[in-house]
Amino acid sequence: FINSMSFANSMLTGTIPVEFGSTLTSLTTLDLSGNAFSHGEPSAPYLPTFFVPDYTTQLLNETGHFACPRITARTFPVTVTMDASYYDFMLCHCVPGYRKPAALSGRYLECTPCPAHVSCPGGMDHETFILEPKYYPSPDPENPLHMISCVTCNVNGGPGFSCMDGA
Repeated sequence: FINSMSFANSMLTGTIPVEFGSTLTSLTTLDLSGNAFSHGEPSAPYLPTFFVPDYTTQLLNETGHFACPRITARTFPVTVTMDASYYDFMLCHCVPGYRKPAALSGRYLECTPCPAHVSCPGGMDHETFILEPKYYPSPDPENPLHMISCVTCNVNGGPGFSCMDGA
């Protein structure tokens, strides 16, 4: 039996063949990285139905400050190595201390450092951040780039921003 197969950097394009889901059952590893696969129509699932994300094992991208799940086969125990760009990074999340900007354009996941006076637990939701008491997000509450100190706003560090610049 073949237990490991690599198609890495083979200049393959198109969708991942459905045969991978039923005929390669003896494999324990399958490397599809470095190819230009697409997942089909924009409304198509991010992974072929025979692959599933395994969030118990996160693969860290230290340069981009994000982690992506390991991909496995749905019906047999194979670990799949593939580029996160295949699923448009939609299964990845920012690591703690970083967040995805609200106005991110393009397909690449970009996690930016949290501004001072903000705690970011990580994750894909750009709204997940916790303000230190008496700070107001600027330029807007949805996508803060820095915090403004104020005397009477956000006393408990929660929502309900009410101060203005210099207040």
